[in-house]
Amino acid sequence: MVIRILFYLLLFLPVTNWAQDVKVTAEVEESGIIVNQPMRGTITITHSKNDQVDQKSFRLEDQPLQVELAKSVQLSPNSDLMLTIYSFTLPGKPGGLYVLKEITVNVGGKSYQSIPSTFEVRKVKKSSPKVSKGVKAPKGVSVLRLEAEADGELPMYPGQRIRLVYRYFYNVNFDLTREELPLLNPKGFEKIGGKEVSEYEMGNLSVLEISQIVEAVKPGEFSIGPSVIEGYPYITGVFGRKEYGKNKLQSEVPAVKIQVKAFPKQGKPTSFNGAVGNYTDFQVSLLPRPNIVVGDKLTLIFEISGKGQLETLPLPPLAGQPGILGFFRMSDLPAVGEIHQNKKRFVVELRPLNPSIKEIPGFTFAFFNPKDESYHHLKSDPIPLTVEPVRQDQQQIAPQGSTEEKVDWDTQTLPIAVEGNYPLTTSDLKPLRFGTWWVLLLIPFGIGILFLQWQMRDYLEKRKEKIKTKKASQLFEEAWVHKDHPPVFFRGINQAFLTRLYERGEIKDKDLSPEQLSDDGFPGEVRELLTSIDKLRFAGEETVIEEQLLNEMRDLYERMESE
Repeated sequence: MVIRILFYLLLFLPVTNWAQDVKVTAEVEESGIIVNQPMRGTITITHSKNDQVDQKSFRLEDQPLQVELAKSVQLSPNSDLMLTIYSFTLPGKPGGLYVLKEITVNVGGKSYQSIPSTFEVRKVKKSSPKVSKGVKAPKGVSVLRLEAEADGELPMYPGQRIRLVYRYFYNVNFDLTREELPLLNPKGFEKIGGKEVSEYEMGNLSVLEISQIVEAVKPGEFSIGPSVIEGYPYITGVFGRKEYGKNKLQSEVPAVKIQVKAFPKQGKPTSFNGAVGNYTDFQVSLLPRPNIVVGDKLTLIFEISGKGQLETLPLPPLAGQPGILGFFRMSDLPAVGEIHQNKKRFVVELRPLNPSIKEIPGFTFAFFNPKDESYHHLKSDPIPLTVEPVRQDQQQIAPQGSTEEKVDWDTQTLPIAVEGNYPLTTSDLKPLRFGTWWVLLLIPFGIGILFLQWQMRDYLEKRKEKIKTKKASQLFEEAWVHKDHPPVFFRGINQAFLTRLYERGEIKDKDLSPEQLSDDGFPGEVRELLTSIDKLRFAGEETVIEEQLLNEMRDLYERMESE
């Protein structure tokens, strides 16, 4: 009976969540974050226009949070939903990864909270990496110059990594209007970690260095680029207003060429599984244990030393090694390696299958040395082993991966609990289907609950029909309202253009990234526009959206609507 009551209540409980329209999101604007400098954030609230937001009720970690109203717009004329955006400021923090905890606010007399989000404060490195020698700008001349290079050994092989670098040389403040940096997201390579940014001085120029480590995935000839940056220099007036120069600064560098060679087929060992480098030592050891019985777990330590790509260095394939298949059972779990200095260590578990085994055979580790472009191999020594058969008085072999200890059941004394006897009643001899007649009273109650749930679902479905899916034109106009707030504006413009391409049937998924769009027609124009407006990634100051860029957006969208 209790189970049935809980069942009906669970059917009813989700209905209360469907009726909630208020949503609160909060985030820190990572563009422009500087170590130990105040950080800006935004709080976006979606609510009914009949529900008032109490601006004095904002709290972060039980402390009052001062906010300022940025925008408040109605999502559409056919909807009573409002989008209200507030801005706030947090004190500066040292470099590192942080969590923006829940922010609570009262809307329509009820309390709501945001979901925690993360943000990163990156440390700006003050170093002097390799740069062009003799870099110097003439006095009175504005300079904005771009350099690009692949910092590493070339040619390379699949599995090897290389550092791709951009360097901006400048002697004046500038706002970029175009920024094409294909080295930061190259095709045919896998990005390892995030971008690294550093600043330093060279002569009378400032240098901004942006780098990305990538790993070669497949062989081929790769030409990445060209790379271009364009922007207007400016000076800051007495009242903090930017005064832009008339001449646009531009710098373009040719494509960076990277050759990824395929591993040669000649002399390739059957045990080679992609290890690249120059390795000098390969050792296999067995953790000691006094007695080994068929089925016991053995722990082997594999250690590989030398110079190479230790992060991606795989464990040699063990199942194909002579003397393993049919004699030992391997663990189903993959071995995880640990790196210490120039050595990588793997822990492997295996179990002997019969008492005739006299040793653990030596293992072969094959690798490719890019220095001499040839294959090499190292072999470990066999490990003597004595395996005893299972005696009848021993427990059966535990399943693979089991951590249970053996138990000698003959020496164990288990307590036996005997419950008391209870007399039978007439109801025990003739049990009712539902346990008691009183449970039948729940049937009308359950029918009423189901009827209410059906009515609530019908009401919510009708309400959802009134809120139609937003069209591209609506998204474009909503984004335009936030043109003075670049992070929100750029996200809205991005969504509007991709939605318009989806409506035109030129893409099948409106959640694509700009880099996935083709280079032809409107998709190519949208791709170029969306990549060029991302000016807040590396700027440390507030970015002003040029009127020329706004006109280009409006012109492109109108052409997509009319054609």
